[in-house]
Amino acid sequence: MGTVTAVVFGGTMTLITVITTGIVSPTFRKLDLQKELDAHEAQEE
Repeated sequence: MGTVTAVVFGGTMTLITVITTGIVSPTFRKLDLQKELDAHEAQEE
């Protein structure tokens, strides 16, 4: 497998994984981590 083929294959598999996860588990699409991110940033200060 050449470099270009490997990059195209890897990108395609990544997109397929993301799309499949979004279809199978729609809760991930609605997940909002902004509150946790804000709390974490406040702890660091």
